[in-house]
Amino acid sequence: MKKIISSMIIIFTGIMLLAACGEKVDQETSTKMTAKAEEVVSLINDGDYEKASESFSDQLLKQLNKTDFEAVVAPLLKKSGNFEKFEKSTVEKKDGFYVVVLVAKYEKDKRVFTISINEKEKLEGFFIK
Repeated sequence: MKKIISSMIIIFTGIMLLAACGEKVDQETSTKMTAKAEEVVSLINDGDYEKASESFSDQLLKQLNKTDFEAVVAPLLKKSGNFEKFEKSTVEKKDGFYVVVLVAKYEKDKRVFTISINEKEKLEGFFIK
């Protein structure tokens, strides 16, 4: 469990560093990608892995299966309390992916989601800090 969380933190840090070097996207694309990311996070907040995973790429489906979701993601969000709102978002394009960073406010905590979306609007990466 600790190994999975440590790996997720390392990957998240790497993505954040790469995202800092990304190119800006136009407002329409930013709005579209933010809406996609918020939709998936909302489904995950509701515990609806099945519906959320419809937006995952094949690669992400292999990395974040339902068992891992229930073991790592669901308890982390439960510990944070009830979801309240998205406070901030940024979108950049890096290596052919749109990298959306969402800051979400929960009853007991704040969480930062970093979500990588490909050109087909499928999620390639999903990280929570």
